[in-house]
Parts: sequence; structure tokens; C-alpha cells
Amino acid sequence: MEGGPDSPVRLTVVTEAPCPSADGFIERLRSRSLRVREARPGERAPTMHVELHGQGESSAGTLVFYPLDGPLRGQELRREVSGPDCESVASSLAMVAAVIVESATAVRSAPSGPEKGPEAADVHPRDRPPLDQRPAPGSPASARITLGAAFEVATGLGPDPTAAPRAFLGTELVGALSSVSLRLSVGRSFTRTVGTAVGNAEITRTDLRFEPCYAFAQRPWFRVEGCALIDGGVLVGTGTRTTAASDATRPLLELGMGLRPTVSLGNAITLGLLAGAQVSLWRYRFYFSSPDTTAYALAAWSAILEVGLGVRL
Repeated sequence: MEGGPDSPVRLTVVTEAPCPSADGFIERLRSRSLRVREARPGERAPTMHVELHGQGESSAGTLVFYPLDGPLRGQELRREVSGPDCESVASSLAMVAAVIVESATAVRSAPSGPEKGPEAADVHPRDRPPLDQRPAPGSPASARITLGAAFEVATGLGPDPTAAPRAFLGTELVGALSSVSLRLSVGRSFTRTVGTAVGNAEITRTDLRFEPCYAFAQRPWFRVEGCALIDGGVLVGTGTRTTAASDATRPLLELGMGLRPTVSLGNAITLGLLAGAQVSLWRYRFYFSSPDTTAYALAAWSAILEVGLGVRL
């Protein structure tokens, strides 16, 4: 592998103790190829993101590569390695990284003939890393999309407790922002009935919630995120079994925080749990006009528990 053009790469490394540091991984990478170097500012080079995690007797690492040329251009190539210690995992990923980067350089520097991706380069079969290929439309740094459904139980967002099925669209960013995810979900609660001395009120909640999240602990199969909760919608109250009911639609706006652990079942399925609390910015009540009898008053704060199942696209 020595000689020939340099192999620049735009590299980001995320590690945690007791794994080698980012500089330590780069040293291991350079020891396996003198041609591999970090790209200079503004230089055209492929992007590679490496994560190393170690805990007890189990360690794991993930390498994600975004080719610039060849038939694999615009795709996300992923390699995951596990081992008894983080030192061996880091060494394995460094070898894989060296092979991939040098193969990609060979594709870019080829004078003629059909383009060849990193896997088609002149590399011995036993050195060729098996990579999962995931299409990434547009930019090589495109985020991964998740579609799913959830079921939520809440207190303080209507007559307690309220239950609501939800649908959500989420995205997990990549590269330097791989710890960040965004989710937008919509839900509609089952109608709850509140009884008073002068009649009943049927109350239904419809809301849209935005959740920007940051993962403070993650493994290839597990992720724990802290999320901001921005929840807006309406509560609709309808009077029944009374001749003096005052129907109303009231706005809903709440801000809060939540904790979401998520387990990946393979590469496509995720199972998550969200527990959070929110503070209401608007407080109001549903009432009957004659006499002025309160049917329901919005609580000062609410708590939610949600279970969700998603599919990564």
C-alpha cells in the first residue's frame, strides 16, 4: 500500500474511557498506512466518522464512510466491530479505515476506465471490509429517517389519565452531529368525560410535539437521549346532558424535558420509551354558563409516558 498519491480523509472520532483517545486512534490509523492523512481545510476529501465505546468486558466501535466517487457515491457505508476490550476494537477499525480510504483514493486517481468503489479496489479479499450500504439521497451527510407509531399516557393534559395514540417522524443526524436527533409527532387523545352537578363535559386533546434531543450515552444497539419537549395543540370541550352547556376550544402550549432510552432491534427497527414532564404556559377552564360551574381546569404541569416503535428508512 506504500507509494502513490496521498489519501486524505475528513475524519471525526468520538471516544469514551477506557477507549483510546481520538489522537490515539489517528496514530493507529497512520501506523497502518503512511499515505492516509487528515484533509486540509477546503480540500476535496471523503468523510469518515468513527465511534468507540467501552464498558466492562464489552467494547464496540462503529465506522461510517461517505465516498466521493465511484458507484457508491452518495451512500453511507457502515462497519461495526465488537470485542472484549476497546484496544482491539480500535485496532480493527483502524485497519478497516486504512483499507477503505486508500481504496477510495485509488478510485479518484484512476486515469481511465469505469469508476470503481472502495469495495471493488485492488485489495486482497481477506482485507476487504464487509460494509452495510444504506442509500443517502442528496448530500453524503444526509440524516437517517425514522417513521413510527407510539402510545402515550398522560396526566395534566385533560381529565386524568388521558391516553393517546401517536405517529411520529424522526431523524438522526450523522457525522459531527451524530449525537443529535429531531422528532415531530402528532397525537389525538381518546375522549374523556367529566361529570358535574349540572351536566357533563366531553374533552378531547389534539397536539403536535417537537422534540430536539441529545444522546449522552450511546452504543451501536442502545441510545439514551435527553429531550426538550415543545407541545402545542388544542383541547375541545363539548357539553352533554344539559341545556346550558358552553362548548369551547382552548389552545394548549407546554414546555418541558424528557428522557428517552432507545433499543435498536437490528438495523431497521427501534423500540423507545419517553418519560417527561411539562409546564403549561396557558391555564384555563371549561365551564357551564348557567350556573358558572367549572367542568375541567388545566393543571399547572403534566407528566407523560410514551412507548414507541419505529422503522428506519
